[in-house]
Amino acid sequence: GAARTLLMTGDVLCDQGDFEGAKKKFEEALPVFQKIGAQKNMRATFERIGNVFYQQGKLQEAENYYNRALTFDQSVHDPTGLASDYGNIANALDGLGDLSGALKMQQEALTDFNEIGDRRGSSATLNNLGNLFVEMGNLDQARKYYEEGLVLAREISYRGGQPYPMSGIGDVLLAQGDLAAARTQYEQALAICAEIKDEDFTAQIHVALAYIAWLERKYSEGEALARESAAAFDKTNSTGSSAWAHAILARNLLSEGKLAEARTAASQAVSLAGRAAGQSPRFEATLADARVQAKSGKAADARRELEAMLAAARKFGYRIYELQARLALGEMELASAAPSARQHLQDLQTDAKAQGAMLIASQARALLQTK
Repeated sequence: GAARTLLMTGDVLCDQGDFEGAKKKFEEALPVFQKIGAQKNMRATFERIGNVFYQQGKLQEAENYYNRALTFDQSVHDPTGLASDYGNIANALDGLGDLSGALKMQQEALTDFNEIGDRRGSSATLNNLGNLFVEMGNLDQARKYYEEGLVLAREISYRGGQPYPMSGIGDVLLAQGDLAAARTQYEQALAICAEIKDEDFTAQIHVALAYIAWLERKYSEGEALARESAAAFDKTNSTGSSAWAHAILARNLLSEGKLAEARTAASQAVSLAGRAAGQSPRFEATLADARVQAKSGKAADARRELEAMLAAARKFGYRIYELQARLALGEMELASAAPSARQHLQDLQTDAKAQGAMLIASQARALLQTK
């Protein structure tokens, strides 16, 4: 009972963003469970410690603990535990850049959730599969999974699970260049978030809307949304989301001509991304910081950042981020009157169209139309 109380105390600390404090409580509970042979409690503790490491961006350590939970669930043939384990491992692999491994684990999770009739788990996993396919640049497949997840969440009246696939569809529409439809999706998701008081996801959607504001050149609106979200994520120690918010804040500030503030925001994004789980926060931070560096007269540093990002995106298969890195490089080349700039942008436009990434294709076309 005392050890279980430690677990509950750790859960509260996790919710408050005190991950080190939470891990300490979990690690205090573990030897007690081991001593008395409480196997199920040991498994729950492994998962919790894995979750803390994941939140801290220590993905290899997280995967190790998730695998210890998996080993136990395999030994007792617990399909519910296995489904959860596969999803956890998928998240760690995704963060490590192993998209194919993450896809396999999510598919395993979906199979198990379907077999045991856990429709809520199936809905959440369908959403996770949608996220993976967005990262891989397969937008049509991503939308299919989001729509299936949303239909299932509605069928079981799972309100808490509906904003995620709705926002995911918005992400797809945004990448396809339909800003108005994307905004509609985000606003519908926001309405449900307000109803169920999901403040964290509300802040995430606001960052997406801040990016749309940047695209529409509504920089003050984008700044306000991103700044509000960054403050919310900083309070909960959500490093990945905070890195993304600071990156979008930096873009809006830079476009407003607030170079010093943009530099500060971009620097914060880079620092936070270094401690975050996953590649996406790092890519977002790089895209913002490189633009700030270029505007600060450090074009060579900006180019090195973007080329490193491009290599990583290609290596791990993040197709949309690969296209975004090429766009930022093409923009820099054009600004410096590099002879290869126009050809690179023309090639990018062709590749983005083939990928269905019409937002990037239109951005490349707009750059080509500048003198």
